[in-house]
Amino acid sequence: MPARIIAIEGSDGVGKATQTQKLVEHLSKDGFSVASMSFPRYGTPAGRKIKNALFNSLIDPIEMAKLFHEDRKAALNDINKMVENNDFVVFDRYKYSSMAHMAARSEEPDKIIEKIKEFEKEIPEADLVIVISISPELSQKMIRDKNKDLHEVDIEYLRKTNTLYEKLAEANKWILINGEKNGDVISIEEMHEKIYSKVKEFFSI
Repeated sequence: MPARIIAIEGSDGVGKATQTQKLVEHLSKDGFSVASMSFPRYGTPAGRKIKNALFNSLIDPIEMAKLFHEDRKAALNDINKMVENNDFVVFDRYKYSSMAHMAARSEEPDKIIEKIKEFEKEIPEADLVIVISISPELSQKMIRDKNKDLHEVDIEYLRKTNTLYEKLAEANKWILINGEKNGDVISIEEMHEKIYSKVKEFFSI
């Protein structure tokens, strides 16, 4: 039986990498074989182009989406092996990031999403997509100490991205998790418990 694929998506600064790691550890502790991968991979040829665009000069959103796809396509053999050899594969950002983030830069977001869906067809679909959401203001607060890319400094862009994630979640039956409480991000453990309960419920494990 091929692995069940989980994608962790959501707002900048919400802790997607941390939650991916926590989920992998918890599933492993429960006796499942688990693999994970994070995108974009800045050390790859496509990843280096992505990094240059994000930090120096933004390019057309479709061309940018193609670079993200190129990075995933280069990993396709590894992805397929992980799917063949594990019970679960967890992605810290996956092809759904391109849909929300690149569509947020367009006046015609629905057209951008459909174009991205078309050329991402060869990349396996996730069985479960979990979107962690926090406000744009809180996103900027959480990433204040890092070297922000050109998207992360733009609060209107972050707001549009959140709106698109919510729209996509509703349309595709993704799970949307509120990652904040009383104006701050909820604790790592509380967020993990929210995520793991949804995973257990969805897969009946």
